[in-house]
Amino acid sequence: MLLLSGIYPPDIGGPATNIPEFAQFLLGANHSPEVITLKNSHLIPKNCNWPVRYINRNRFLLVRVIRTIIVIHKRLKSVDSVFANGLIQETGISLLFRPKWSVVKIVGDPVWERAKNRAETELGILEFNQSKLNVKHRIQREILAWSLNNFNQIICPSLQLKGIIENWGVNTPISFIPNGVKEIDLPVLEKNYDLVTVCRIISLKNCDKMITSCKETSSSLAIVGDGPEIEKLKALAQSLDARVTFFGNLEPKEVFEILLQSRIYLNFSDHEGLSFALLEAMACGLPSIVSKVPGNMAVIDDGIDGYTVDIKDTLRLNQLISHLLTSVSLQNKLGQAAINKIKEKYSQNRQLSQVVQLLEQVIIK
Repeated sequence: MLLLSGIYPPDIGGPATNIPEFAQFLLGANHSPEVITLKNSHLIPKNCNWPVRYINRNRFLLVRVIRTIIVIHKRLKSVDSVFANGLIQETGISLLFRPKWSVVKIVGDPVWERAKNRAETELGILEFNQSKLNVKHRIQREILAWSLNNFNQIICPSLQLKGIIENWGVNTPISFIPNGVKEIDLPVLEKNYDLVTVCRIISLKNCDKMITSCKETSSSLAIVGDGPEIEKLKALAQSLDARVTFFGNLEPKEVFEILLQSRIYLNFSDHEGLSFALLEAMACGLPSIVSKVPGNMAVIDDGIDGYTVDIKDTLRLNQLISHLLTSVSLQNKLGQAAINKIKEKYSQNRQLSQVVQLLEQVIIK
């Protein structure tokens, strides 16, 4: 089984976490996974129990895309099925010339995300999809929809997103499969950080608002991850004299250690499909404060295992942070509810088994 992703350890993010765990799960199910992914030229490759082919992310875009298509095309000859959690267009083109049973996972709207990160739109994901797109975005949307139609199955972790994808002119069947995380042992560690977030540092994650709230609530904040906004955020934290610790990208074990040393998890994104980092924080027993976007609201029950806040209401965000930090008993109550929810609804084994069943259809046939 060929697994494809635009990010992979030592990168951080949902696919970078999910793909290695999925590959390990496939090994346990007597399959032979291999991975094709991108990597910044200066990063050290991760040792794995399966083949990983890295393509230099720092190349000129067109050269990189062509190189990726060539590599995927060559490997398609030797595999039974394909799972793409990124590199969608490159995989879609390759499948056109060498069809294989294929499943693609969509966790957001790549066209909107690029537009948002490049300050080409101020619209939210729903408004963007309901608006009349300019020529550039319309071409990008048509290429994405064409690529998706070259796959046999689409999976997504959000019912809202499923509806959005269906309106792109996509004919490929779409299945709703929530993300899942594994249960972990919970050693008691000293709490060194009031707040924590784990994400790729891009504008739609709104880490600047978290830093401002950190200062205004006199709390400490741990930011795990890296990305194009990192230097801007470091400058902001310094200018505010905010107590922010930037960890950059960490190994999964180190991420869990930071989570377990923290009191409250923050996710203030403009959009989420279903955040792996949020689920991992819940598995660690952290209460969460999240933005009121569908992907977050599908997970967090307000006042039960965390709180949801309008993304523009930073005053409410500050109030909730202060409220939670003054009550350890409330932190423990919400955190235990979060652990219970992970066990009941977001089991990694259940989620990965559903994906494997889709990939195995070619073998069954």
